[in-house]
Amino acid sequence: MAQAAERALFGCVRELVDRRRREPGEDVISDLAALGELPEEEIVALTAQLIFAGHSTAVRHIVLGVLRLLRHPEQYTALGADPSLVPGAVEEMLRMSVPSDHGLVRYAHTDLTVDRVTIATSDAVLLFHRVANRDPAAFPDLDRFDTTRRPDHPSLAFGYATRLCVGAQLARAQLQSILTRLPHRFPALHLAVAPDTLRPTPSRITGGLEELPVTWRSGPTPQWRGAPLRTL
Repeated sequence: MAQAAERALFGCVRELVDRRRREPGEDVISDLAALGELPEEEIVALTAQLIFAGHSTAVRHIVLGVLRLLRHPEQYTALGADPSLVPGAVEEMLRMSVPSDHGLVRYAHTDLTVDRVTIATSDAVLLFHRVANRDPAAFPDLDRFDTTRRPDHPSLAFGYATRLCVGAQLARAQLQSILTRLPHRFPALHLAVAPDTLRPTPSRITGGLEELPVTWRSGPTPQWRGAPLRTL
Protein backbone atom coordinates (compact mmCIF):
# COMPACT_ATOMS: atom_id res chain seq x y z
CA MET A 1 0.00 0.00 0.00
CA ALA A 2 2.82 2.41 0.90
CA GLN A 3 4.63 1.69 -2.37
CA ALA A 4 1.43 2.23 -4.36
CA ALA A 5 0.88 5.56 -2.61
CA GLU A 6 4.49 6.57 -3.35
CA ARG A 7 4.07 5.72 -7.04
CA ALA A 8 0.84 7.73 -7.17
CA LEU A 9 2.49 10.72 -5.50
CA PHE A 10 5.46 10.71 -7.87
CA GLY A 11 3.11 10.31 -10.84
CA CYS A 12 1.18 13.43 -9.80
CA VAL A 13 4.41 15.34 -9.15
CA ARG A 14 5.80 14.37 -12.56
CA GLU A 15 2.64 15.74 -14.21
CA LEU A 16 2.97 18.93 -12.16
CA VAL A 17 6.60 19.40 -13.20
CA ASP A 18 5.67 18.84 -16.86
CA ARG A 19 2.85 21.39 -16.62
CA ARG A 20 5.11 23.98 -14.98
CA ARG A 21 7.68 23.38 -17.71
CA ARG A 22 5.04 24.15 -20.35
CA GLU A 23 3.35 26.91 -18.38
CA PRO A 24 5.94 28.37 -15.97
CA GLY A 25 4.95 30.71 -13.19
CA GLU A 26 6.64 32.61 -10.38
CA ASP A 27 7.06 29.61 -8.10
CA VAL A 28 9.71 27.19 -6.89
CA ILE A 29 8.42 24.25 -8.93
CA SER A 30 8.69 26.27 -12.16
CA ASP A 31 12.28 27.12 -11.21
CA LEU A 32 13.08 23.46 -10.59
CA ALA A 33 11.43 22.39 -13.85
CA ALA A 34 13.67 24.82 -15.72
CA LEU A 35 16.89 23.31 -14.33
CA GLY A 36 18.05 21.46 -17.42
CA GLU A 37 21.31 20.36 -15.79
CA LEU A 38 19.48 18.15 -13.27
CA PRO A 39 18.18 14.67 -14.16
CA GLU A 40 14.39 14.49 -14.44
CA GLU A 41 14.06 12.00 -11.59
CA GLU A 42 16.01 14.31 -9.28
CA ILE A 43 13.76 17.25 -10.14
CA VAL A 44 10.68 15.13 -9.46
CA ALA A 45 12.11 13.88 -6.16
CA LEU A 46 13.01 17.41 -5.01
CA THR A 47 9.53 18.65 -5.94
CA ALA A 48 7.88 15.81 -4.03
CA GLN A 49 9.98 16.62 -0.97
CA LEU A 50 9.00 20.28 -1.16
CA ILE A 51 5.31 19.41 -1.42
CA PHE A 52 5.42 16.99 1.50
CA ALA A 53 7.95 18.54 3.85
CA GLY A 54 7.45 22.13 2.69
CA HIS A 55 3.69 22.08 3.18
CA SER A 56 2.60 19.68 5.91
CA THR A 57 5.38 20.42 8.38
CA ALA A 58 5.10 24.18 7.81
CA VAL A 59 1.35 24.07 8.43
CA ARG A 60 1.83 22.16 11.67
CA HIS A 61 4.54 24.55 12.84
CA ILE A 62 2.23 27.46 12.11
CA VAL A 63 -0.61 25.94 14.11
CA LEU A 64 1.57 24.93 17.06
CA GLY A 65 3.33 28.30 17.03
CA VAL A 66 0.09 30.28 16.95
CA LEU A 67 -1.24 28.14 19.79
CA ARG A 68 1.78 28.99 21.94
CA LEU A 69 1.43 32.67 21.13
CA LEU A 70 -2.26 32.69 22.02
CA ARG A 71 -1.42 31.04 25.33
CA HIS A 72 0.99 33.94 25.89
CA PRO A 73 -1.12 36.88 24.65
CA GLU A 74 1.37 39.49 25.85
CA GLN A 75 3.94 38.03 23.43
CA TYR A 76 1.39 37.94 20.61
CA THR A 77 0.65 41.62 21.22
CA ALA A 78 4.37 42.43 21.34
CA LEU A 79 4.86 40.97 17.85
CA GLY A 80 2.21 43.31 16.51
CA ALA A 81 3.92 46.29 18.14
CA ASP A 82 7.46 45.34 17.12
CA PRO A 83 7.87 43.25 13.92
CA SER A 84 11.63 43.03 14.59
CA LEU A 85 10.76 40.37 17.18
CA VAL A 86 9.34 38.05 14.49
CA PRO A 87 12.58 36.21 13.50
CA GLY A 88 13.34 35.42 17.14
CA ALA A 89 9.73 34.35 17.71
CA VAL A 90 9.97 31.93 14.80
CA GLU A 91 13.14 30.37 16.21
CA GLU A 92 11.50 29.96 19.61
CA MET A 93 8.42 28.38 18.01
CA LEU A 94 10.65 25.95 16.17
CA ARG A 95 12.64 25.14 19.31
CA MET A 96 9.52 24.38 21.32
CA SER A 97 7.58 22.57 18.61
CA VAL A 98 9.86 20.06 16.88
CA PRO A 99 7.14 17.90 15.31
CA SER A 100 8.79 14.50 15.12
CA ASP A 101 8.87 12.29 18.19
CA HIS A 102 10.05 9.10 16.49
CA GLY A 103 13.77 9.89 16.65
CA LEU A 104 16.46 9.68 13.99
CA VAL A 105 18.28 6.41 13.22
CA ARG A 106 22.04 6.76 12.80
CA TYR A 107 24.96 4.31 12.85
CA ALA A 108 28.18 4.79 14.81
CA HIS A 109 31.28 5.23 12.64
CA THR A 110 33.61 4.41 15.52
CA ASP A 111 33.56 3.10 19.07
CA LEU A 112 32.57 5.76 21.58
CA THR A 113 31.29 6.17 25.12
CA VAL A 114 28.49 8.57 25.98
CA ASP A 115 27.49 9.06 29.62
CA ARG A 116 29.14 5.75 30.61
CA VAL A 117 27.32 3.88 27.79
CA THR A 118 29.58 2.18 25.24
CA ILE A 119 28.50 2.33 21.60
CA ALA A 120 30.38 0.07 19.20
CA THR A 121 31.14 0.77 15.57
CA SER A 122 28.10 0.05 13.33
CA ASP A 123 25.70 0.05 16.29
CA ALA A 124 22.34 1.65 15.46
CA VAL A 125 21.59 4.71 17.57
CA LEU A 126 18.17 6.35 17.90
CA LEU A 127 18.72 10.08 18.36
CA PHE A 128 15.94 12.03 20.00
CA HIS A 129 17.04 15.46 18.77
CA ARG A 130 14.07 17.15 20.41
CA VAL A 131 15.95 16.87 23.70
CA ALA A 132 18.79 19.02 22.34
CA ASN A 133 16.34 21.91 22.02
CA ARG A 134 15.81 21.71 25.78
CA ASP A 135 19.49 21.74 26.69
CA PRO A 136 19.84 24.06 29.71
CA ALA A 137 23.40 24.91 28.69
CA ALA A 138 22.11 26.36 25.41
CA PHE A 139 18.65 27.55 26.48
CA PRO A 140 18.40 28.88 30.05
CA ASP A 141 14.97 28.47 31.62
CA LEU A 142 14.41 25.93 28.87
CA ASP A 143 10.70 25.26 29.42
CA ARG A 144 9.76 28.94 29.17
CA PHE A 145 8.34 30.09 25.84
CA ASP A 146 10.05 33.43 25.20
CA THR A 147 9.91 35.12 21.80
CA THR A 148 12.60 37.58 22.90
CA ARG A 149 15.09 34.80 23.61
CA ARG A 150 18.50 35.22 21.98
CA PRO A 151 20.19 31.85 22.46
CA ASP A 152 23.92 31.37 22.02
CA HIS A 153 23.19 28.25 19.99
CA PRO A 154 20.50 27.66 17.33
CA SER A 155 17.95 24.91 17.81
CA LEU A 156 18.13 21.62 15.93
CA ALA A 157 14.59 21.91 14.58
CA PHE A 158 15.92 21.60 11.00
CA GLY A 159 18.94 19.44 11.71
CA TYR A 160 22.56 20.54 11.40
CA ALA A 161 25.47 20.75 8.92
CA THR A 162 25.16 18.14 6.14
CA ARG A 163 21.89 16.98 7.73
CA LEU A 164 20.31 20.42 7.57
CA CYS A 165 16.84 20.36 6.00
CA VAL A 166 16.97 21.76 2.46
CA GLY A 167 13.70 23.60 3.08
CA ALA A 168 14.78 25.30 6.31
CA GLN A 169 14.96 28.82 4.91
CA LEU A 170 11.69 28.41 3.00
CA ALA A 171 9.93 27.30 6.18
CA ARG A 172 11.41 30.21 8.14
CA ALA A 173 10.29 32.64 5.43
CA GLN A 174 6.74 31.26 5.55
CA LEU A 175 6.56 31.46 9.33
CA GLN A 176 8.02 34.97 9.43
CA SER A 177 5.57 36.17 6.78
CA ILE A 178 2.61 34.83 8.75
CA LEU A 179 3.76 36.15 12.12
CA THR A 180 4.41 39.57 10.63
CA ARG A 181 0.85 39.86 9.31
CA LEU A 182 -1.30 37.90 11.75
CA PRO A 183 -1.06 40.22 14.81
CA HIS A 184 -1.84 43.26 12.62
CA ARG A 185 -4.82 41.69 10.87
CA PHE A 186 -6.23 39.97 13.96
CA PRO A 187 -4.94 41.84 17.04
CA ALA A 188 -7.71 40.41 19.23
CA LEU A 189 -7.21 36.79 18.13
CA HIS A 190 -7.64 34.25 20.92
CA LEU A 191 -8.53 30.60 21.47
CA ALA A 192 -12.20 29.68 21.14
CA VAL A 193 -11.86 26.47 23.18
CA ALA A 194 -9.99 25.29 26.24
CA PRO A 195 -6.43 24.18 25.33
CA ASP A 196 -6.93 20.75 26.89
CA THR A 197 -9.75 19.99 24.40
CA LEU A 198 -7.49 20.34 21.34
CA ARG A 199 -6.92 17.05 19.51
CA PRO A 200 -3.46 16.11 18.20
CA THR A 201 -3.09 14.57 14.76
CA PRO A 202 -2.28 10.86 14.66
CA SER A 203 0.92 11.49 12.67
CA ARG A 204 4.06 10.74 14.69
CA ILE A 205 6.23 12.25 11.97
CA THR A 206 4.86 15.77 11.61
CA GLY A 207 2.67 16.05 14.72
CA GLY A 208 0.31 19.01 15.05
CA LEU A 209 -3.38 19.47 15.80
CA GLU A 210 -6.53 18.41 13.98
CA GLU A 211 -7.73 22.02 14.15
CA LEU A 212 -7.21 25.19 16.13
CA PRO A 213 -10.55 27.00 16.75
CA VAL A 214 -10.06 30.74 17.29
CA THR A 215 -12.19 33.86 17.59
CA TRP A 216 -11.46 37.52 17.04
CA ARG A 217 -13.18 40.86 17.43
CA SER A 218 -13.81 42.91 14.32
CA GLY A 219 -15.38 46.29 13.58
CA PRO A 220 -16.25 49.26 15.79
CA THR A 221 -18.65 47.24 17.91
CA PRO A 222 -17.74 44.09 19.88
CA GLN A 223 -18.94 41.61 17.27
CA TRP A 224 -17.22 38.27 17.63
CA ARG A 225 -16.42 35.97 14.76
CA GLY A 226 -14.87 32.53 14.83
CA ALA A 227 -13.28 30.05 12.46
CA PRO A 228 -11.09 26.97 12.82
CA LEU A 229 -7.53 27.16 11.51
CA ARG A 230 -7.46 23.68 10.02
CA THR A 231 -4.22 21.75 9.74
CA LEU A 232 -5.32 19.31 7.05
